[in-house]
Amino acid sequence: MSNRSGHQSVKTEHGSSASQASSTDPKELPCYILSPGNHYTLGTYPNNHKTKELRGRKNYVCELSSRCSPLNSLKEIEKHIQDHHMEKHCGFIGHRDARREHVDTSECHKDSERRKKRDDNLAYLTKKKEQARFKDGEERRMRYEEEDRLRMSGNGRTSGASGGSAASGGRRRV
Repeated sequence: MSNRSGHQSVKTEHGSSASQASSTDPKELPCYILSPGNHYTLGTYPNNHKTKELRGRKNYVCELSSRCSPLNSLKEIEKHIQDHHMEKHCGFIGHRDARREHVDTSECHKDSERRKKRDDNLAYLTKKKEQARFKDGEERRMRYEEEDRLRMSGNGRTSGASGGSAASGGRRRV
């Protein structure tokens, strides 16, 4: 099989950890097998590259993140993807958000340390938000009760006034 540039598509060796999916049946998804065009592409350094020796040379470009630098060999790109874009627990390959979603939803991460830490962190954040909402609600409730107390004690608007004067700021004291 050849791609548009005329080069053969390269399959990874069976011994590499990138081609070994997991023992939990990955269902032969492409996100468990390192594949050219999907995870990396073959390209060339531009003719105006700062390093003269690299100008026009072929390189491998990681397609999983725009922040990755081009690498010079297939072994380097395989190692890069294994180190930076692959879940160690099951062999899932993808960009950061895809890996995060995979860890959240996949059965193979059900009892993993990473999911436990994430669940604990989400529980902590939820608790903090709830505490902040409760505190804000309590402050509002106290403010409304104070305003009600002032109104009921006769320090509010007089019963005949339907609205306050704009010059007096809206509230008149009796």
